[in-house]
Amino acid sequence: MRKFVNIYIILFLIDGIVSLVDAMTVPLLGIQPLYIAQGIIAFVVLVMSFPLYFLLGCMRGFPKRVVLPMVLFVTWAGLFFALPLPIFLGIQNTVLLLSIVQLCIGIGTLVILRHSSKNRQWLYSSADFEQLMFRWRRLFGFVAANILLIIPLIGVYLAVSLSLAISHISQDFVHLGFRGISFEARTYLYEGKNIFLLPTSHVAQPTFYQRLVEPLPVDNTVVIPEGVTDKKQLLKKRKDN
Repeated sequence: MRKFVNIYIILFLIDGIVSLVDAMTVPLLGIQPLYIAQGIIAFVVLVMSFPLYFLLGCMRGFPKRVVLPMVLFVTWAGLFFALPLPIFLGIQNTVLLLSIVQLCIGIGTLVILRHSSKNRQWLYSSADFEQLMFRWRRLFGFVAANILLIIPLIGVYLAVSLSLAISHISQDFVHLGFRGISFEARTYLYEGKNIFLLPTSHVAQPTFYQRLVEPLPVDNTVVIPEGVTDKKQLLKKRKDN
């Protein structure tokens, strides 16, 4: 058990270092020379996180203070990496930020172990795992907490992240909420003329769009569907006539 946890800590730190170096070489060299190596290490760390997470929940005396932050970070970064940070920061900036955070967590873990150990060791010793004890009550509580609390929270997190991503990509024209998808209509003023922008999803019947434009003024109003342009200036000729 001790060796497994120590290997996890070392790989976690190595993953942060390799990921940071790989992310920093992209703007400098335009390539990712450590991409494959970093992907393999990250996958191994992610796989190791699942049994550690299970042990954290059912074993009494397991070192939660040190291991839990790493497990939570790896699980979040590995499973939910696509939302929502890359939408706002970009892929490269997100990778760089996560690499720095991971490296800080890894270094902080070593510092905590160094100062909390009686022998001033950087990793766990055999004495740190002598008091481990399996508890059925902890196991049942752990399973219940994941089903009733963790899984719903993950669902809420994904829903909120997806809503933020859609709003950002659509420049706040499209909103995703618990009631469904809504669209924001805006009015612009250009050269003394009012321009009504009515975003819609192209899934309704034609009568819906006819009712949508009925409130618009009949006089001096031109409805231009999405994708239609006036490169030949036909609207200007029509106005002159």
